[in-house]
Amino acid sequence: NLKDDKDKFSTLVQGTGSYVFDLWVGFQFALLKSGKYDLGEYGFKLLASVHDEEIIEISIGYEQEVERLAKDAIEMVNKKMGMEIPFGIDVQFGKTYAEIH
Repeated sequence: NLKDDKDKFSTLVQGTGSYVFDLWVGFQFALLKSGKYDLGEYGFKLLASVHDEEIIEISIGYEQEVERLAKDAIEMVNKKMGMEIPFGIDVQFGKTYAEIH
């Protein structure tokens, strides 16, 4: 039961954030199917999604292509939602979770 305004606001913000994140991930997979991105034999393997970040595994050497895919997907989110102030993303690469977080 959402009695306080702070609870209503929190639910709205968290729900919207979750929707935007899910849209972004979905658009990435849709773009992958388009064949527009060269990710090598190994491709793009989603290992985990936590709150507002995803952890993927790719082959070394495909970082720029993965970054292009992620940024194209967030542009699709912004277009779909008609954002006046667009959402952005930060893309980091590393061999361990500590290197990217």
